[in-house]
Amino acid sequence: MMGQIPRTYWAQIIKAHYRLGDLAEADRLLTLIRSAGPDDPTVLLVQSFVDWKMGRHEAAREAVGKIMAMNTLYPQSPDRTRRFISHYWGDDEEAARMLREVQAH
Repeated sequence: MMGQIPRTYWAQIIKAHYRLGDLAEADRLLTLIRSAGPDDPTVLLVQSFVDWKMGRHEAAREAVGKIMAMNTLYPQSPDRTRRFISHYWGDDEEAARMLREVQAH
């Protein structure tokens, strides 16, 4: 089932669970989709926010690092990382808060 639906769609489904506050289901789906294949930046982005909300700051920081390593258009710097994550997450304030908190822990 997972292989028939593009990973970017799964990321949107998981993000909807996150937005509804259903972190357990978002986390369960992330575990399934990540076990089905290699890292995908869209899935990693959602993973970073779910990890952050679940208090797994190190895992969130690692996911952000993987996303930025995959992206050669945005050289690694705090400002560019924030802009990149904000752009693709769609919520500047939440993205900035997540990045601040995971870097502080």
